[in-house]
Amino acid sequence: MLVAGVVASGHEGRQHWTKNTVDPQEMKALAAVNELYLKSVKPIFERKCFDCHTSQTRMPWYGKLPGIKGTIEADIREGRRHIDMGVDFPFASHASTQEDLDAIEQSIATRQMPPLRYRLLHPSSTLTENEAKAVRDWVRYGKSQLDTK
Repeated sequence: MLVAGVVASGHEGRQHWTKNTVDPQEMKALAAVNELYLKSVKPIFERKCFDCHTSQTRMPWYGKLPGIKGTIEADIREGRRHIDMGVDFPFASHASTQEDLDAIEQSIATRQMPPLRYRLLHPSSTLTENEAKAVRDWVRYGKSQLDTK
């Protein structure tokens, strides 16, 4: 079964994930994972991740200052090149859905997202323990639904 999808730009020689060649069983699993994402994780990502990982950036007041504006815009481009959360799950990404879930899980475990320089100016961008738990639970659910091994 072929499902129409939009091909996103490539990254480091890898093309972004598309829905063009997903089998029906995988589509059902992806829909279930997306349903939980929409209910419990998307609201968290909207507050904490969307500024850099979607086209819905809310530019801070200092984002208009010379030098800083370019740095912020470069960071946003880089964030969206890795994973664009503006299309719900599965995200537009240069990785597989499994790799995206692994990366999100790793980012939470190591607290590497958001980057330190962003957190210094936006202390509320760090996930609370309850938010981190909700995301970890969703990742585990996603991995269990998409595990084909």
